[in-house]
Amino acid sequence: MPYLLELAIILMFCLAGNFISSWWLPFIPGNILSMLLLFFFLAFRLLKIERIQNIAWFLLRNMPFFFIAVTTGIVETYAIVSSQILDLLLIAVISTIITLAVTGWTTQFIVGLQAKRRIKRGNSI
Repeated sequence: MPYLLELAIILMFCLAGNFISSWWLPFIPGNILSMLLLFFFLAFRLLKIERIQNIAWFLLRNMPFFFIAVTTGIVETYAIVSSQILDLLLIAVISTIITLAVTGWTTQFIVGLQAKRRIKRGNSI
């Protein structure tokens, strides 16, 4: 499928998430709602992965390019945040550790549930 059509599909989810956020759920960011909508459509096979697979791989391969603007913004505002740089670094380190721990515990929990389910069905592998 052509890249522009695949990109249009993804952008429709972005617009839908932003619309829902602005009209009905203003406390949830539109980009989060967009990802949840896309996940829902993929999980329940309302949208086949083949319809967006090429553009998804393209975006993933070129992801570092999309961080250039953010990095430039941080460098431009360095003078403003330089007095709180230690606080910001501490927050970044603590939130990274918490994220790693929660992700690890969640993964262990899900793997445990899958193992129990396999044992229940009689599959050992």
